[in-house]
Amino acid sequence: MKEPRELTPAELRDIRRLVTTMCANYDKTYDCCTLLDDYGCYMFSKRFADRRLCKYFEVAVLPLNPELERRLVYCILRHTKPCAVCDRKFALKGRRIYYSSKCRKLGTQIKERDKKRKQRQSKS
Repeated sequence: MKEPRELTPAELRDIRRLVTTMCANYDKTYDCCTLLDDYGCYMFSKRFADRRLCKYFEVAVLPLNPELERRLVYCILRHTKPCAVCDRKFALKGRRIYYSSKCRKLGTQIKERDKKRKQRQSKS
């Protein structure tokens, strides 16, 4: 898989602006995230456009800037695919192209079951 691209200064500026003005978890007096207690906001230390985004930022804050959302989410979606069993997105890595690592065993059981069923029907 390709290395994630580095965020541009404009994207970093937009992320910082969104967090400081619109994020409900950001505490301006202490310059930190209330969810992470004494640590700074995770989104401030972000340097690459990869799959790891703050969940609250991704769901509640990022849609407020559609252009930034399109650039970040497109980069994320380009390296993911929905699982055939649970329909959650997972990172494409090596030979995992149909099932996520959590669903691989169940997915292969389903595939084998369907294959055997088809074989039995063709014999009859």
